Amino acid sequence: MPTTETARQEAVAALRFVREEWGNLLAAITTPPDPGFPPRSLAHTVEAQLDAEADPLVRRAPLVLREHPAPVHLDAVDTRVAVEDMLYRLADTLAAAVQRPARRVRVNSPGTAERWKEDEQDTADPERWHYPAEGSPGSRAYGPHWAAVYAEGRVLDEQLETGLFSALPEHLLHEAHGVARRCAERVERTLNRDRRTLSLDAPCPWCGGKLTGDADPDDVASAAVRCGSGEQCPAPVLLDWRGRRVWRGHDLVGLHTALAAVWQRSEAAA
Repeated sequence: MPTTETARQEAVAALRFVREEWGNLLAAITTPPDPGFPPRSLAHTVEAQLDAEADPLVRRAPLVLREHPAPVHLDAVDTRVAVEDMLYRLADTLAAAVQRPARRVRVNSPGTAERWKEDEQDTADPERWHYPAEGSPGSRAYGPHWAAVYAEGRVLDEQLETGLFSALPEHLLHEAHGVARRCAERVERTLNRDRRTLSLDAPCPWCGGKLTGDADPDDVASAAVRCGSGEQCPAPVLLDWRGRRVWRGHDLVGLHTALAAVWQRSEAAA
């Protein structure tokens, strides 16, 4: 079992990963999985040739079908449903444990029997998570993105000073960690079928661990490099949801600079 702090960091990273990739998951629902051939870099050329050779009536049919796209990536559909359910259930569980019930206010007139009701202003607090009820989806109406944001806030023990939330017990932190990782694993497995992974020749400049890189051939901006040493690596970057130091975006510039410095020192010593 990971330490409390590691579980907290990995849970937050996993929830953020799901939020960041949710749009890609929705797009994948109407995108067929990579068939392997033709390579995607040549697919547009092959499709154009087939389209040119097709009967004119056949060429027009896909244009009509695209107006009402059907799910063609059923694994992505299953992942969406499963992850949504896990996030909603997690938010329900955390809210039941650490979210203060709505205050009740007295509404009867003087001299009459006491009557109480929930404080409408307190109930309507936008930071609250609302459970589904008959005729209302509650906070689920705002989608899995809000469920992930809410869960992250509880994992980080945010807004304790407001009195709306109490600190998350350790056993629920580890439960949230497990759910968040399962969500991230499911999304990653669905989206990363086409990613290419390679091992870098140079070790990590900070700890000497093995570096691996991966990227989607159609999305250079998705490139990432990870250190296999895990949280023991002192590199000044965040952990991913698997507990590995990861360089993305601008962080890759820092990694490149550090690798170049190591290479220059080795050349000077040679």
